[in-house]
Amino acid sequence: GINAEYGGTKMLSAIAQKAKQSPCLILAQTAFIAAIIIPFAVILSIFNQVGVGNDAAVTEYNTTFAALPQASVSFHIISVEGAGGPSQPSLSYTADVTIPDEWKDTSNILGSNVTYQLALGATIFTKKDILPVSGSMRMSTGLVSRYPFDTYTLDLLVALLPVDIEKNTIANVNVDILVNDQYGWTVKVKPDLPEPSAKDSEYFYKSFKVEVRRSGLFKLYPVFMMVTFWLLTLVLMYFASCVLIWETKQLETPLVGVVISGLFAIPAFRNTAPQSPPIGCLLDFAGFFWTMLTLIITAISIFIRYINLGKPNQPPPNPQPVIPLLER
Repeated sequence: GINAEYGGTKMLSAIAQKAKQSPCLILAQTAFIAAIIIPFAVILSIFNQVGVGNDAAVTEYNTTFAALPQASVSFHIISVEGAGGPSQPSLSYTADVTIPDEWKDTSNILGSNVTYQLALGATIFTKKDILPVSGSMRMSTGLVSRYPFDTYTLDLLVALLPVDIEKNTIANVNVDILVNDQYGWTVKVKPDLPEPSAKDSEYFYKSFKVEVRRSGLFKLYPVFMMVTFWLLTLVLMYFASCVLIWETKQLETPLVGVVISGLFAIPAFRNTAPQSPPIGCLLDFAGFFWTMLTLIITAISIFIRYINLGKPNQPPPNPQPVIPLLER
């Protein structure tokens, strides 16, 4: 511990002494830092101007059907699919319905036929579809570029109607939404209740707001990666400054191999992010790009310095032994 402290103090003293002797070294160090900070500030400001999308409009509905026949819809969210892709994830679901007896067609001698229309978002199921029905819905808002803090929303419309609206009475529909435990995601569903419409409507439906975001553990590791990227960036800046600018460290051949291996190791580390999204998300702008930029600048500078060092000094050849004249 004492030796390390002494070595660090000695290095700082050497840097201060060289700075006094050659003020240009301070300018070189400032330019090196600016080459990292300025692009970060500029590109991050451009990234923040990217919109997060617009919420879908909420449709009004009539709530004056309390005395009507009762029907129910059971909507079951099975899984969140498409994570890690360039677009919004999708919800995989199944749905089942229970309809009033008034909607059943008893004229068929083979039995009662269920005559209904079930609307789930933009998909409409009819009596031809065998219950329970299944499908998927893509989230309407949210950007994967905000990873790992991306949040997605969906305005879910659930409507259940008789096929023959003129013959059958619209029912009062009760909707139950169930959500499976999701790996890496938190799904929240809440009723979306606008002001009732003053005009009569032929359709009775209920709307819900579905919100999907990554779970806490799936946010923690990417944040750790951001911190790691910046620590690596600072270490590389310190290393390059000591070797290339202040010359307090000697450039050795193994150091060149370390820098080259980092060009391949850091992208592999970046791809260990949970549900790793494509290149260009917040994780990259907040850390990965700047580590790679620093590494590339350091690698090029070290190559130039290593080439300029020239051929290493060779030890002089062993002299031939001198034989005395008397022994000849």
